[in-house]
Amino acid sequence: MMRAIYLVIALFGMPALAMAEAENDPFEGWNRAMFSFNQKADKYVLKP
Repeated sequence: MMRAIYLVIALFGMPALAMAEAENDPFEGWNRAMFSFNQKADKYVLKP
């Protein structure tokens, strides 16, 4: 029984140790602007 408890603790505790670092994206501003433009173009030009 204790072995199962340790296994559960290990399985649920491991993901907390695997947190990813924030990635630096030099084109994030450009990507967000293009995504916004594409969403609006799709909504007002392509769908009607």
